[in-house]
Amino acid sequence: MQRYIAIIFSILLLSCSAIQQTTKVSIAKGVVLNLLPNEVGVKYYEQALLTVIQQNQQYNMLVNTQYSQGKLAIVAVSLQGMPLFELTRDVVGNVNIKRYIPLDIDPAHMLADMQLIQLPADKLSLQLSGGRLIENQNAINKHRTIYFHQQPVIEITYLENVTEFHHLQRQYKMTIKKIKAD
Repeated sequence: MQRYIAIIFSILLLSCSAIQQTTKVSIAKGVVLNLLPNEVGVKYYEQALLTVIQQNQQYNMLVNTQYSQGKLAIVAVSLQGMPLFELTRDVVGNVNIKRYIPLDIDPAHMLADMQLIQLPADKLSLQLSGGRLIENQNAINKHRTIYFHQQPVIEITYLENVTEFHHLQRQYKMTIKKIKAD
């Protein structure tokens, strides 16, 4: 029993919260994304298994994402059920992140990656400075590439229930497998 109390106490001590307002994010060298505001009329819920590979390390987590009344909420837990972080963004763009364990997560980059994955290409293209977005689609999948001076910097592939995100400059990959979406 004392062991569990010590673990819970440690989690609470490590927990921290930060608020920042972010509108522009450097998504790659020479490429800036102007974050789009949350859409007020949109309601969306998704639960996904997120796998991140960076520097030969693999991290798996369950991520719940919800848009409602102009607010965005993301909650991530480990596969064992331990809370990792919560990220919220309100209508005016204030971002709040709570980390329950030490994680090197920049909320602005997380939001930018989400928008690059989820928003329509025509909206994103208007928000990119210094980069160019090209989207191709066939009967099997859809593929997006963001270029800087003719060099691909980010590649996104959409399959039936899986999205693969590869950041070529920062050398990390994310695989997002939808578990449930409403």
